[in-house]
Amino acid sequence: MRSRTKTTQAIKLFSEGKRPVDVVIELDLPADEVHAIHREFLELNNMHKLVEVYDKIEGYLLELQYIQSILEDWEEMKYLRY
Repeated sequence: MRSRTKTTQAIKLFSEGKRPVDVVIELDLPADEVHAIHREFLELNNMHKLVEVYDKIEGYLLELQYIQSILEDWEEMKYLRY
């Protein structure tokens, strides 16, 4: 049986729900290579829109997390009023 490439192994791990950091550790690959493989995995799974959105917001992740926390707090307060 033919051995799998590191790329194929990484894609298999992603399909099993592994996180990029897990793949870096398990396959001993550089983070930037795993990041590229993960993008490829997302595109293969018709998640290319997610990749596009991420590309647009990548520099604003902290701000988006802050907005998310505000919305969550607002949602909790909405339920407390009733």
